[in-house]
Amino acid sequence: MVFLYFPVRGEVDVSSLVHKALLEGKTVAFPRVEGVRIRFYSVKNLSELKPGFRGIPEPPRRPDRLAIPAGDGIMVVPGTVFAPDGARLGSGGGYYDRLLCGCRCTTVGVAFGFQVMAGIPVGPRDVSVDAVITERRIFLGSGG
Repeated sequence: MVFLYFPVRGEVDVSSLVHKALLEGKTVAFPRVEGVRIRFYSVKNLSELKPGFRGIPEPPRRPDRLAIPAGDGIMVVPGTVFAPDGARLGSGGGYYDRLLCGCRCTTVGVAFGFQVMAGIPVGPRDVSVDAVITERRIFLGSGG
């Protein structure tokens, strides 16, 4: 299973991964804000996504398509800044941090090279990703 996000505010566009994963027969899921948490729901194509929280396209809430990040899944995680060790800063809502603290799949931050810098300020509730991928490098983080 592949857990993705819909890019907004200059985030790395991962839409080509959606098409590739679907063509390979993989299940693709997107986040939906539900209260103070996000949950992922699988989609068959991008046209199912509709503006939701903060205008960000989200999948419909369909219990039969609830996707739990576990096992051999991979979650591609957005962020505003990443450190080479996998530390990340998001948009400030803590949605991904709450999700990642219980995540049981591989987590990968995707960023542009200028978004990766050492020594970013992280707090006790900030959760790292397993790896960070930019257009030029792959950083294997400490994850979690």
